[in-house]
Amino acid sequence: MLHYHFPAPDYWNDLGLRDIERARQNVPNVAVAKHVILFLGDGMGLSTVTAARILKGKKMCYEVKNIRVEQVSLFFARSEIHAFIVMFVP
Repeated sequence: MLHYHFPAPDYWNDLGLRDIERARQNVPNVAVAKHVILFLGDGMGLSTVTAARILKGKKMCYEVKNIRVEQVSLFFARSEIHAFIVMFVP
């Protein structure tokens, strides 16, 4: 039987505080953009993106032993600006 070890709440609080501090240290880019790259993922709903992130995390856990699945993110989720748009067709 598998037993999972979940970190204490302080771990998650510290992780969140580090992310907030890192975000506060970001300097806004006020330069005019010369080129724009647009990634458009058709059919990438929340469940698909979550499944892809979990799969990537599980693969990384086998390769890098000291990483948790929850710490893994996809490249487009780490960009400065990203959006999720839902379109409903009647």
